[in-house]
Amino acid sequence: RFLIEVNAKFKSTPSDPKPGYVNAGKKDRNFLIDGAYWVSGLFTLHSIKTLIQNGFIIRYGVKNFGTKYKQNFISQDFVFLDFDSGQSIQESVELFADSAFLIYTTPSYTPTNQKHRVVFRLSETAQDWQIISALLERLLSQYPNADKSCIDASRISYPTLDPQNGIVFYSETNTLPIPTDSGFVKAYNALKTKPVYRDWE
Repeated sequence: RFLIEVNAKFKSTPSDPKPGYVNAGKKDRNFLIDGAYWVSGLFTLHSIKTLIQNGFIIRYGVKNFGTKYKQNFISQDFVFLDFDSGQSIQESVELFADSAFLIYTTPSYTPTNQKHRVVFRLSETAQDWQIISALLERLLSQYPNADKSCIDASRISYPTLDPQNGIVFYSETNTLPIPTDSGFVKAYNALKTKPVYRDWE
């Protein structure tokens, strides 16, 4: 089982696909880092898939109580990349068939604008947010079509709005190893010494 955060009150629906969407300017306290309705729980891989199919909003990075996410970070078992343009969902299936856990349509998906998310299960639990940030930096450099804003552990993951066909790939065996090469270690150590300024961090 895997520890994740789920919003226990609000769900994505066709009429309100991104409730409390902070990036759109809404400052709904329920969706900020210390929102009252984020709860952590242990879920199987199949249960996480079912949550995404049924409109639940997830955060894969888990923290203790408190407003500062990075200072209260506990663990994370998944990371994800968003593809908003430049790569079809079928191209992602072919590209990540050996590494992805889930690939699914995001709320803004249309047949002509195939916005989608690729979720990876880590080969081991990350217990430092710096590992997550360094890993996402590595992935974003490897896959330039991915959305560059997918860079931190606190990022909200909205579900698919198509419970029947929105999830196009699912694997319970694929994992993504955490790199151990010198370049990754250097990036990780740089993050360890970097001051944290913003409240949401």
